[in-house]
Amino acid sequence: MKPKLQTGPTAADVELRKNFALARRREIELDVLEGKLVRADEVAAAWVKILSIIKTGVLRLPDSSAPQVAASTDLHEVRAILERECEAVLKGIHDELVSAGI
Repeated sequence: MKPKLQTGPTAADVELRKNFALARRREIELDVLEGKLVRADEVAAAWVKILSIIKTGVLRLPDSSAPQVAASTDLHEVRAILERECEAVLKGIHDELVSAGI
């Protein structure tokens, strides 16, 4: 009689894989509780909020700077106006992100 060939994992292999998976799951759960890991859907939602705040701030730039730029014919003054407005937009973005807890 020929010995029976093993065609799949043994019960011990299955148990070992199960225990490894459970241990890994517990490690992940602990990392989440300790704040070391964040769920991917939470990260995605935060990025959507961040990008929305940035987009809104950048799109305000033409409205806030156009009247001042249109009134000036001096290149250095226009540059200073745009720089000042960009800094104001960036500060506004920063303040909104901070107030949103991001």
